[in-house]
Amino acid sequence: MDLDPVFDPLDLTQDGRVMEHASLPVPFEAMDPAMMGEPLWENLNIPSGVFHFYQDVDFLFDDIFHDLPPEHKHGHQQGRLTQHLLGNNTRDGHILGGSPPPDLSQATPTSIQSDTRVPGYEAFQKSPWLWAPVRQDHAYAESQQLSVNEAQLMETSEVEETARVSPRMPKMAHPSTRDEILSLALKFSQSNLKIRSFPSFNLLNIQIQAFFVRQSTLIDAWIHVASFNPDQCHSELLAGVVAAGSTLFAVPNVWKMGLALQEIVRLATCDAIDRDNRRARDLQSIQSFVLWGDIGLWSGFRRKMEIGEGFAHTVPTMLRRAGAFRRNYYPPIETPTADDDEDVLRQKWLALVLQVFINDMRSSIAFNRNPILSPVEMTFTLPAPRDLWDARDPFEWRARYLSKPNRQVTISLVDGMQTPSKLDSEIELIDIELSTHAILYGLWGRVHSFFDAKAFALRDSSSAPRSTSNLWVEAQRQDLQQKIRAAHTKLGWIYPLSAEADLIGHFLLMSLHVSSDDIQAFAGRYGEEELRQAIPRLREWGHSEDKYSTLWHAGQVLKAARSYPPTLLRGFHAIAVYHACLSLWIASIISSKEPSSASQVVLDGDETPGVQRFIATGHGRPCLHVGDGLGELEDPLIISVVLLEVFTKNFPSRSHPIPPLLENLVSLMGDISRVQTRIPE
Repeated sequence: MDLDPVFDPLDLTQDGRVMEHASLPVPFEAMDPAMMGEPLWENLNIPSGVFHFYQDVDFLFDDIFHDLPPEHKHGHQQGRLTQHLLGNNTRDGHILGGSPPPDLSQATPTSIQSDTRVPGYEAFQKSPWLWAPVRQDHAYAESQQLSVNEAQLMETSEVEETARVSPRMPKMAHPSTRDEILSLALKFSQSNLKIRSFPSFNLLNIQIQAFFVRQSTLIDAWIHVASFNPDQCHSELLAGVVAAGSTLFAVPNVWKMGLALQEIVRLATCDAIDRDNRRARDLQSIQSFVLWGDIGLWSGFRRKMEIGEGFAHTVPTMLRRAGAFRRNYYPPIETPTADDDEDVLRQKWLALVLQVFINDMRSSIAFNRNPILSPVEMTFTLPAPRDLWDARDPFEWRARYLSKPNRQVTISLVDGMQTPSKLDSEIELIDIELSTHAILYGLWGRVHSFFDAKAFALRDSSSAPRSTSNLWVEAQRQDLQQKIRAAHTKLGWIYPLSAEADLIGHFLLMSLHVSSDDIQAFAGRYGEEELRQAIPRLREWGHSEDKYSTLWHAGQVLKAARSYPPTLLRGFHAIAVYHACLSLWIASIISSKEPSSASQVVLDGDETPGVQRFIATGHGRPCLHVGDGLGELEDPLIISVVLLEVFTKNFPSRSHPIPPLLENLVSLMGDISRVQTRIPE
């Protein structure tokens, strides 16, 4: 077999070296100069048929998809889902509201009786945010899923296509490497477990390559493809790469195996660090920790999500104690020469640190918790250009580096947050897209701090009058809104914003105009008592200009989501879209009916004078794109249909449904929007 040459992995323990250089990616030892072509991602997505393999998954959509034949078409899938979401209330292409909703216009925290229906409460019991462990939930419950029917699997078009489009990505060269992964699985499985079969050398290579194909397409790629050597890296890191790669396939056996292997990686990584505490400063060990946490956090399976969130503080703590957030951790690199033989990249550490920072902001948004990290901690300079990271060999790296201006990067993350226009002066020296993402995500920390300050200011009745507190809160919000809007606009002037950057910018602005906690309380997440308390606040919000700004930015989140590359609208991004839809839903049940003579305002379209008038005055009939037409927001049922449409269009496979987390979010949104409750203005 003709094997591609691979590189030695990064070993921070060799020669007593930790990380030697600071701002730019360092060359690697050897590399195949040929790179793969454009990946075909329509064959890499997640199936729904795996729901029943794990005890904590009781999503409503299990029942919908369990009996569908493998050849069911995408259109049929969406039709079935739409019918479920609408509760069969469709006629002549219009969504019907059903029976008149109860009027809560006079409701107060004390006037709602104990038998008032709590909207969506039962649905939230199945949501990704709540998990009630049962006896069957434990670390070894999935071990049997390590067995794979490979003969059936290798006949699928997905595996064949993946093998064809990624022949030159990193892969194992020696079968003994597969044995190391198997040994790891046996060591951290139940002692009486008999693994009937284990993925072959060939299949594991396909999963490894699938992971790196995805890495090569991500703006925030954080494992260096060119220097990754599967035969010499830590076994738990390689197993984590296999697990992450397997979750990209719409093949149930592979997907189940990947989640089972993720549990093995979790146990093995923690054990390795416990046995040798030097591993807490080892790049590969930390990468392994990030991998298993990331897989679990966005898996859609509640046990894994809670464990992933629970361990989220560990890696930031290790990096903080190691000093990896500080500028002096990364001495500046000297100008490379033809004789250089550097094999340790500062950029590998920097990419990891930025990934941990961005992931912390994402999970803070998704799970409504305090961020663990602060941008103020990140004093290192912004990362080097992406073309250096993507260089195919040391010679290409040096050539690209020497072609750039001969000066060092001076801008830090906080500098970019305070004055985004500074990036323009060093655009040739930095990874502009990754820096843009980090800056916008970093602004979430300020938004969350504002939420805390607002809560204290408005609840403290012992000091300043309420009117003074309101003025202070509004001044703080306007200042923050101006900074976010300026960053979003200026960064877009410097370099075209990606769909993700556009989404996060509008999500931040939306968050300043609406209380996510109040919305989720009214939707039933926290039970009846908090629903009662949220109603007067939401009614007050419904009379304010904040509602119209919320509608506009929520619609723009949907617009950005529709622009995502195929199969990338998953994990955090899907949850952000769900939160935007929840904001649209609460506005739809508070809104009064606009006269038919009012013009339509397309919330997920371009900004027009009509949109600006709507934001300022509320005049107009807000609507969203649905199918080939427009649907007006006055019908709450339309929200779940739009959410489903956004998700399904991002996963172009016509033979498999959308990922489980996305299905769970659509199910939850459908249950909430069908609850016939309305709060008139």
